[in-house]
Amino acid sequence: VDVDRRLQTLETAPRAFTPPPSSPPSSSPSFGAPSEAPPAVAARPVGSDQQNYDAAFALLQARKYDEAAPAFEAFLSQFPTSPRADNAVYWLAETHYVRGRYNDALPVFRRVIEQYPQSDKVPDALLKVGYCQDELGDRAAARQSLQEVMRQFPDTTAARLASQRLDRLP
Repeated sequence: VDVDRRLQTLETAPRAFTPPPSSPPSSSPSFGAPSEAPPAVAARPVGSDQQNYDAAFALLQARKYDEAAPAFEAFLSQFPTSPRADNAVYWLAETHYVRGRYNDALPVFRRVIEQYPQSDKVPDALLKVGYCQDELGDRAAARQSLQEVMRQFPDTTAARLASQRLDRLP
């Protein structure tokens, strides 16, 4: 019932996508217990990179982080050279961060900085690197990352937030 409700929501969304065609049951390994449903990524949408990105982002906006993460991973697997890839990596990291999975979020935020140095997401990714380091107890690294945000990106919201976080560091 929940899957039907979610599909209906996606089908009526302004930027709806075409669901993949049904396939007959296979003898592939199961996803766990017989009553356990396959992960959301198994039913990922088909279509353009924009449609796939929009579908993943809609899950994020609906705060369905456990579903958004594999949707962004699927997007990145299907469309690694998309002009939206930098945003998808950033939002993938954010799905980990908001769930308190700082060890998972940290390398993904770093990936934004390293793989997409010209992205407009770099200031926010560097800020979140500092936040993750702080949450993980590495205050010296957090301080360095937050100061780097202020140095590289002065007069930005990220710099202002970095300054505020620095003021609260012990």
